[in-house]
Parts: sequence; structure tokens; C-alpha cells
Amino acid sequence: MNSFAVGIGGMLGSMTRFMLSDIFPSNGGFPYITMLINWSGSLLFAFIFVKLSTKKEWLKLGATTGFLGGFTTFSTFSVETIHLVEQQLLGQALLYCLASIIGSITCCYFAYCFVTKGVKTD
Repeated sequence: MNSFAVGIGGMLGSMTRFMLSDIFPSNGGFPYITMLINWSGSLLFAFIFVKLSTKKEWLKLGATTGFLGGFTTFSTFSVETIHLVEQQLLGQALLYCLASIIGSITCCYFAYCFVTKGVKTD
């Protein structure tokens, strides 16, 4: 059941990423959509990973490893960075790398803190 859930989730996540990239193409410019996909995927991954109980392991794996694993993409991030470097847009390539990595980790951290500690209104 776990393998099936991961497979279906991966298919749906990859299709969702493809559709978003098709709707919002970067056209050789700064790859905002991939960065936003990776940020939102990191945020959702942490939220789901902490929030879902292990009693529904197939659902947790299907949502995280499957859907979000297929939705987010390190390989596209890498290729887009190389394209920026090839176009001699070194500043944009560096900005993209830093914003993608720091942004993804920050989104993951915020989601983790939100779920485990709650939001303080003090």
C-alpha cells in the first residue's frame, strides 16, 4: 500500500509542477516558479510530516515522499542555475541559489515551528 501511495502521489505532484511551469513559464528569465514550488513544497512537507500521525503511514508517505517529492525538484533547480550561468547572469544565479536554499529551509522551519509550538500571540 505504501509503494502505491508514493507512486500515485509522485505522479500527481509531477503533473502539478508541470502544469504550474506551463502556466507560468520563466522564458529564460529568473526561474521564480521553480523557487516558489520548492518553497511551498518545503513548507507543506514539514507541516504534513509533523501533523499526520503514523497510523496512516500510507497517506503520510503518499503526501510527502510521493506528491511533494514529485512536486518539488532539485534537478530543475540545478539545470536552471546552469542556464543562468551560461547566460553569464552570475548575480542572478547566485541569488537564485541562495534564495532557493535559504527560502526552502526557512519555509520548512516555520511550518515545523507552527505545528510543534503553535502560534504565539503575545
